[in-house]
Amino acid sequence: MAKVSIILDKRNADKQGRFPIKLRISAQSSNTSVSTNVYIRACDYLGEREHAVARACANAKQINKDISELYYQYLSAIMELERSGRLTTMSASDIRDYVDKQKEFTSERTFTSCVNEYKESCRADKTKQTYDYTLQMMERFKGKQKFFFEEIDFMFLTEFERWMENNGIGMSSRSIVFRNMRTIFNWAINNDWINMQTYPFRKFKIKQGKKAKEYLPVEKMRELLSLNLTGYNEKGLALARDFFVLSFLFCGINPIDLYNLPAQKDKITFIRQKMAHREPEPIQIGIQPETLYLISEYMGSNYLLNFAEKYISFDNFYHFLKHRIKKLGNMIKCPGLTLYWARYSWATYASKIDVPDSTISKALGHADATLAERRYEVYDWSKVDKANRRVIDYVLYGKME
Repeated sequence: MAKVSIILDKRNADKQGRFPIKLRISAQSSNTSVSTNVYIRACDYLGEREHAVARACANAKQINKDISELYYQYLSAIMELERSGRLTTMSASDIRDYVDKQKEFTSERTFTSCVNEYKESCRADKTKQTYDYTLQMMERFKGKQKFFFEEIDFMFLTEFERWMENNGIGMSSRSIVFRNMRTIFNWAINNDWINMQTYPFRKFKIKQGKKAKEYLPVEKMRELLSLNLTGYNEKGLALARDFFVLSFLFCGINPIDLYNLPAQKDKITFIRQKMAHREPEPIQIGIQPETLYLISEYMGSNYLLNFAEKYISFDNFYHFLKHRIKKLGNMIKCPGLTLYWARYSWATYASKIDVPDSTISKALGHADATLAERRYEVYDWSKVDKANRRVIDYVLYGKME
């Protein structure tokens, strides 16, 4: 087994009485050293992989950063050689020479580079922003911008969580950061860039805040549907209500997916933007009679609805609707109403009238729950249409069956 460690070589001091810090590589009963080009007084030496020198040492922050990066470069190389099976025949000098020959080592995939690479595959700008936020939190935590997979272990995660909590970062935000980090580790493992020994989330558990899903009680949903908005001067209230209702009538389809629906007949077929990177099977939802009037009211040319043809972007459209939806909520005494309540409401009503959880999950576009569904079965989407019909009948006409 090979290893790398940080040492202070006290055999030869320079004219100022300082000693060199080196990396020691051990493998196959052999040892060699690598210069860091750093000389310090013995009293300033700590020897830790991220705190090689004491804060009192001149330029301590930069020295610690440089030595830490060099240490993890060699550790990464050792783990890669071990994964490939080459390490068993290599001496300490062979490992040193292997790293020296990596002319483009700095372009190798690190945790940081993988975050930046992965986020570009995400379609939603808000998702990309959460990965930027994750790196920003890590940079604030350690005071550096480059992270290696090997340094992110259980202790790193534990200390990182404590630091975020002490700095006022809420549980929901902490959860997003750690879920993003876990996604990057899983992505790197699936692509054989790192091995499972590097994975730090086997023991570290991500804490989840228990946020209650917000939905409209059925009486309030009926009140919203029956609001007479013709007497209101503010433009867009009726449009906001209609968009909310369409989302509900299409099994709580996410606003961005409703906005981007291509022109279709009889049923809508789409892939949730949030899940597109996982290449799931398309969702298929029948067009119920109650949607036809609203579809004709807002019919687009290339899209089912004309919102994507009238507004510059979804974000622009969402901004237009946001405060109008909130105003509608105040009108029915449901403050805090958002477009996403249509989704939560549909799922809640479906559960109330005993629609099976598996059908609710399919209607909402969640990931397939079983191996059979993923590999062998062709899902019968008429189950979702029947469930949607029951939900609509329950809300609009008071029918429980």
